[in-house]
Amino acid sequence: MIATIIISALIAAAAAAVIRGEYKKRKNGGCGCGCGCASCAMSEECHKK
Repeated sequence: MIATIIISALIAAAAAAVIRGEYKKRKNGGCGCGCGCASCAMSEECHKK
């Protein structure tokens, strides 16, 4: 029982770290997909003017 709680907490912490990192990257002007935006059809969605 306690092992399940500990493992679940570790997975939740890892997911929160990934989400926080993506949020910070996006807030600093980065793109969420990790590829170049020069030929991307969705660049207007990532970099709204």
